[in-house]
Parts: sequence; C-alpha cells; structure tokens
Amino acid sequence: MEESEAVELLMKRAKQDTEANSSREAERIVHRLGYHALAIDQAGAYILKRKLKLEKFLHHFSAREELILKDVPKTALWEYRRRLNDEEKETSLSVFTSWELSYQQLLPDTEEGHMKSHLLTLFAFLHGQGVSEKIFWAHNKAIQDDEDPAWLNAFIDGDGDWDHFSFEDVLVELRDLSLILDYTEVDEAICTVTLHPLVRDWIKLRLTTEQRREYTIEATSMVHNLLLSHRNVVEAFDMGLELKSEALS
Repeated sequence: MEESEAVELLMKRAKQDTEANSSREAERIVHRLGYHALAIDQAGAYILKRKLKLEKFLHHFSAREELILKDVPKTALWEYRRRLNDEEKETSLSVFTSWELSYQQLLPDTEEGHMKSHLLTLFAFLHGQGVSEKIFWAHNKAIQDDEDPAWLNAFIDGDGDWDHFSFEDVLVELRDLSLILDYTEVDEAICTVTLHPLVRDWIKLRLTTEQRREYTIEATSMVHNLLLSHRNVVEAFDMGLELKSEALS
C-alpha cells in the first residue's frame, strides 16, 4: 500500500483520531509492517482491543510479534477468510496463516520442495532487502564434493556448476506465491532477491531455536566463502564498492 493509504487504514481499524502526532507514529508503525494491508488490519485490531496509544504499539510488537500477527478478531466481519481443506466453514486468515498456506504449496515434505524451502529460509538469514545470487554460486564453488548440502542439487548443472536458470525458475515460483517480494536481474547471470520484512520475521519465527542456529551458521559460512572468492594472491580482498556493501549487509 502507499503510505497515506496504510496510515488511513491503521487509523480507521484502530479508531484513532487523526492528530498530527498520532499520524507520525502511525507512519512508523506502517513502515515497520512493510505497508502490508492484512498486517496493518491486525495491528489496528490489536490496538483497538487493548485500547493502546499508538506510541506504545511498536514496543508491544517487538516483544510479541508472533502473537500479534497470528491473532485475528473473533468476528464474522473479518474480511480475510477462506475455506481450508474442503471444510464447510470459512477460516479467518492472519498474516502468518496466509503465508503458511503459500509455503505448503511448495510441498516442503518432498525432495524438490525441501530444496526450495531451504533456499527461501536462507534468504531470511541474509540481508532481506537485496540477497545477491553471487553468495550462492561463490558458496557452491568453495565447498568440496563431500560437503555439498543436498538442497544445492536443485541449482547445480551436470558439470557441477551453479545453474542460474534453475535458481531463477524457483524465484519465479516464490514470487508468484508472494513468499518473496520480487527479484531483479543485475546482469545475465546474477539476480538479487528482496523479501518483505514480515516474511523474513515469519520464516524465523516458525523455526525452532536449534534450526535458527543451524541456518545462522550456514548463512555465515556462505558469506565467508563469498569473501574468500575475492581474496587475491597477496592475501588482500579485491572487491568493488557494490560487492563490499552486499557483503557487509
């Protein structure tokens, strides 16, 4: 949503007066929610139910984000509803349940679906506003055959090299399911991927503590291999400004 529309929706759902100071706080809230209509609706319902002042919401959100984004008003008037699994009754959808439905369409319990879901999860442990494909091909180039993780097989060609087109095919599917915001082709063989900030949060919150630890280690290893791929013969790093920014992110 546009910021003005997002602020208007929040104020309407939370039944807040449109005072100047409240509007500024509302802008901070909708920015944190990534201007996502359903998330803003849920935030407004949470504010209204607890009679919160707007300036207190972000403190609540940082402490109990999962509860806020899973909770939906117990009313038939909630407009985000869908029949699930051929059930007769419609179920009220939250931000998290709607993304979970999309995620299940990847068929994560199958071998191919697991590879896609692993890639999506790794995105969340890297910089969500521009994950470069360079990180993945540098990682594939650096690891030994006996270290090759199974999820990478979907993105490796017959010669063992990184397959840009297979990677892009999965990005198209993830975008169509609204699990990534979009991807941009930097050149003929490199894409950068952008996640919605709440999708990034949702991915992490659905994992166990041990799983988060494992993905953090793997993401750190990938960035390490990206850096090593640009170390020259005199043990210095030969990196352009753009790549330095990506690595730091």
